[in-house]
Amino acid sequence: MAEETLRRNLDGAFDPGPDFPDPRLLSRAMAALDAAERAHPRRPSRGQRRPWSMGELIFLNPSGPGGRVFAAVLIVLVLLAAVGTFVFIQHFVLSPTPARWSSCGGSFECASVRVPLDYSHPGAGSIEIATVRKAATDPSHRIGSLVLYPGGPGPSGIDFLRQNSVEFESLNKRFDLVGFDQRGVGRSAPVRCLTNAQIDALLQTDTVLDDPQEKQVYIEATTSMAQACEQASAGLLPFVDATSAARDMDAIRAALGEGKLTY
Repeated sequence: MAEETLRRNLDGAFDPGPDFPDPRLLSRAMAALDAAERAHPRRPSRGQRRPWSMGELIFLNPSGPGGRVFAAVLIVLVLLAAVGTFVFIQHFVLSPTPARWSSCGGSFECASVRVPLDYSHPGAGSIEIATVRKAATDPSHRIGSLVLYPGGPGPSGIDFLRQNSVEFESLNKRFDLVGFDQRGVGRSAPVRCLTNAQIDALLQTDTVLDDPQEKQVYIEATTSMAQACEQASAGLLPFVDATSAARDMDAIRAALGEGKLTY
């Protein structure tokens, strides 16, 4: 199923001309998993050709499961259960333990924010979201916390802030700058797929598909990568999604003691 989806996506976009889409590893691996598990393939992105980045190898984005209520006689019980779950999530997410910051080099502080692995079943387990903060340099005029995220998914938000904080010097005067690794990435319950040797081999795969043979090699490589992620991170992948990441950000906001998220 995953290979069929990759082949279908590439067939629709295979044009080695100047407008040929950038066949990035992450979007193709995500398409394979989404189609195989959720039947929602991603559309291929377009852009300048470039090699795969390491960030693209460590994040997949399957969406969360849904549910149905079949018997009218159970409606009241279901609603009561839903209210109880909602209250639990409110307590878990909106009133978490304040982040405990500790120095982690230079002018940075680090902390972890505990969040549910599955927001639909918050009592079933939790993960830690790694965060980093650079306090406002003009505390007497401090406005609040500003959460930064470099996009992706894939890159480490912690590394992004550490490496680029000088670019936000003016903002840092009145804001605490906060970065985090999105769930499934870096220091926040990372998705595991391949060994270092397997990653090195995968990075050698040509991403500029000039002929059908290269196209087939690409399909096989990305399909194998998606299957490896499913096997190695089966318990985590269903909960590595944009909705959960957004809720994680709200948990970070609450752990910071902020009433609103500035992002």
